[in-house]
Amino acid sequence: MWPGYKDVLRAAGQLPLWYDDHGVPRFAPFQPNMLGVYAKFAVLMEVQCQGCPQHLLVGGSWPRIEMVVGSAEPVEHILEQIVAGWSYGDMPMHGQGCPGDTMSSIPTVTVQAWEQQNFEWVRRPDLEGARELPGWAQG
Repeated sequence: MWPGYKDVLRAAGQLPLWYDDHGVPRFAPFQPNMLGVYAKFAVLMEVQCQGCPQHLLVGGSWPRIEMVVGSAEPVEHILEQIVAGWSYGDMPMHGQGCPGDTMSSIPTVTVQAWEQQNFEWVRRPDLEGARELPGWAQG
């Protein structure tokens, strides 16, 4: 379960545009470099709450070493697998006592996918789009 960041939300006086890969509310438009200096691949994903109809945008990132160590597959296939199988985990705190705050979020759409190539972020629209719901989320 992520922290609520009520103080940050109150000080901002507005709803966040998205949440980073630590559950922190972000108010500037998503950019992959906002997820850390070691990130080599990043996504902006729409997730749905299990406890209410709320949908939120969340970011996730991976360093390249994490993607290729111990794998004989080309990086391209690993990127496809990461996007297809990635789960954000618990829903960011988004409501007063919503039980979904303590439940895994349901990934619904990969809104943006990015890969760092030669120190430049390159958008990967081939990895974007609606997600197949995980087996546990298919009602």
